[in-house]
Amino acid sequence: MYQQIYTWMNSHFLILSVVVLVLLFVLAALSERFRENCGIKFIYHMSAAVYILALLFLTLGSRSRYDKPILDLKLHLLQLEKFWEKDVWILQGDVGNVILFLPFGMIVQKLLGQRIHWYGCAIIGGGLSICIEILQYIFRCGYCDINDFLYNVIGVLLGYFFGLKIQNHF
Repeated sequence: MYQQIYTWMNSHFLILSVVVLVLLFVLAALSERFRENCGIKFIYHMSAAVYILALLFLTLGSRSRYDKPILDLKLHLLQLEKFWEKDVWILQGDVGNVILFLPFGMIVQKLLGQRIHWYGCAIIGGGLSICIEILQYIFRCGYCDINDFLYNVIGVLLGYFFGLKIQNHF
């Protein structure tokens, strides 16, 4: 069953990404605009919890186990020529890791507000990413990849700055 959910999520990756990002942007803006409204705060916190669970499911729970752990320490930058060739793996691999962690940066910025700077957010997001990569290696349920870590941190930072922009706008 997990594999079916994972396959469905991957085949609808772009639509799901847009829906999740729009939902979190709207909820962050509403919770910032109506700071005293407990209902909106509750919905935002529940959507953040659902996002964290979905993140853990996508990165750990839904993967097939490999015979041996896979460790990839070869660094590469986003290969735009493959992106323009409509290589789905690049979109889901590199860009997907940025999109996957973008809401996490928004959530951390929203929850900690003025008590955290961009580098603190990067450390928290990087720590979560390292934990996920290590667990993927230990449980052989994905690639332990340095590129995933880098793109995840980029996503966290983008999310932090988007959240900061929303906070300053309202």
